[in-house]
Amino acid sequence: MLLAMGVLGFGCKSIQTDTNNARFKTDVLKTKEEISIKISNISPMVAKFPNLKMLIIERLEGDSVVRVPYNPCKCGVPCNRPGIPIEILPGKSVEVSWDYISRKCRGRESTEYRIDVGEYRIGINYMLIKDGRVAESDTFYQALTME
Repeated sequence: MLLAMGVLGFGCKSIQTDTNNARFKTDVLKTKEEISIKISNISPMVAKFPNLKMLIIERLEGDSVVRVPYNPCKCGVPCNRPGIPIEILPGKSVEVSWDYISRKCRGRESTEYRIDVGEYRIGINYMLIKDGRVAESDTFYQALTME
């Protein structure tokens, strides 16, 4: 699935959906303010996401993966409340978004910047539940190229 999109003068396209594509299908949508990923559960099991607010943002640099500092709330401003685990039945979906901001907080001090061109991936921790038990626990990644 390749989607061409524009973000503040550069584009974004989905380059792959990782090895978990037998469990999830994704649709990537964007505006100038944020990127949204609709994750559909195509597995036969219930998918549980422990915290959809805490995304893993990584930049791919050659063969290396570098973690991009990420905090879902502005530094010094408390988040509304901690993430609540979400269960998604087979065939249902959930949406997550990111505002393109790398944010590292130390109390009220912060380092914030908009991401630049390059290859990124957004990770989301999940569990698949079968017969009331965790059958699988892993991280789902959506790869993106920012142009």
